[in-house]
Amino acid sequence: MRKLYFLFPKVLYSFPVQLLLNNIMRNHLMILCWIILFTMVTGNFGKYLGIPYLFLDPEYLNKVNFTSFFIMGCLTAGFTMAFHITCYISDSHRFSFIGALESPFKKFTLNNSLIPIIFLGTYIYQIIGFQINNEYSSRVDLFFNLGGLLSGYAIMISLFSLYFRFTNKDIFKYVICKIDEKLKSNVKMTRASAMKKLDIAQKKQVRVNYYLDSYLRSKKVEKTRFYDRATVLQVFDQNHFNLVIIELVIFAIVLVLGIFKDSPTFQLPAAGSCMIFLTIFVMMSGAFSYWFGGWSVTTALVLFLVLNHLVGEDFFSKKYEAFGLDYNILPAEYSVKAIQAQADSANLESDRQAVLLQLINWRAKFPEEQKPKMVFLCASGGGKRASLWTLNALQTADSLTNGQLMENSVLITGASGGLIGASYFRELKLREKLGEPVKPYANVHRQKVSTDNLNPLIFSLLANDLFVGFTKFEYAKNSGK
Repeated sequence: MRKLYFLFPKVLYSFPVQLLLNNIMRNHLMILCWIILFTMVTGNFGKYLGIPYLFLDPEYLNKVNFTSFFIMGCLTAGFTMAFHITCYISDSHRFSFIGALESPFKKFTLNNSLIPIIFLGTYIYQIIGFQINNEYSSRVDLFFNLGGLLSGYAIMISLFSLYFRFTNKDIFKYVICKIDEKLKSNVKMTRASAMKKLDIAQKKQVRVNYYLDSYLRSKKVEKTRFYDRATVLQVFDQNHFNLVIIELVIFAIVLVLGIFKDSPTFQLPAAGSCMIFLTIFVMMSGAFSYWFGGWSVTTALVLFLVLNHLVGEDFFSKKYEAFGLDYNILPAEYSVKAIQAQADSANLESDRQAVLLQLINWRAKFPEEQKPKMVFLCASGGGKRASLWTLNALQTADSLTNGQLMENSVLITGASGGLIGASYFRELKLREKLGEPVKPYANVHRQKVSTDNLNPLIFSLLANDLFVGFTKFEYAKNSGK
């Protein structure tokens, strides 16, 4: 008990624990992002929508393998580094002793890694359980999948480490000397914010007695002095410059990927798109918090109200154009008056004659002496699963009746995915009737209709719709966005 009594202050006032407490008390948005990730990978959020499976069984190019987990490892590491960078920019002034250490950012990230390590361990544990119990993966497959995750994570962390290692003070001095005069007016507010943080740091520091060094050894914190204003500003400018460069690189990557969003190679796993969004959100929220300081909550509320008003005025509304439709002509009027006009006796009679002609054409397919059975098909909804089930059911039923099911069908109706599967089969039968070399009962059609669409949809939302929306498509001689 006595040993535990002396050990408790050492643990409580260690740098990792104090950084964890600081994040919980001050960095609420970043903690919220981590909570969302924890709940998604553990199945406590979005389970009925299948969200956890996107993380536990990521799919890339219609396969779950080393590559798909490698991509998830890279993007998870990217989010982790965004968390470290934002914390360092926002809170390093509260722990001024790290300024006297060699490679301060490296030591900061090591000591700030409690949450990322716990998340990575939880993520791996959940993957193992899901892959064994649900996917019945062999040990070899599981080994390669986890190897992809960890190698992607390690490579991305290494690249970030190299970047921060070589963007040192000397390099930054060389750059800042060339552009300082041009930037001076632009960073006035930033420098003032830095000096304000320095004043806070001089007056109130978070108590830290021990920290972990580069070799994960416990070191006692030595008494340090505050640097002069020029040194503080130089260190701040360097770190802020590094953050801006990384943000620009991430945003540029998203834009480039958005240009090639229709290529399956560039369509990241849906969970990866979620990671990229959270990474951008964390970096933007950290920069926002730094710039506005104590006014960040008020400013965020004002911006929310302004954006809410603009959305209500359709300022941010985006028109999603369907493939094959010509948007150069005026759209049909949609109003109560237009609907009532369609319900007059002339239109009703026109509809009756059209349906009568349809029934006459259907009856003409059969001999006069035959009394054919009229079939109505109704397919239930349920996304991809319903599409596959409906297609498979129609293939089986039509093949068992030697094609008579579709010949006797006069109406196909339904909802959602089921109607997609029914439409797919109806198109196959039509092309077969027109003489095209299609095999409507082939297994390849079931594979096509069940192919993943979530990756391209989520990635398109991230890379094109959410931020810029500059890419266009062309289909049937019509173009749109």
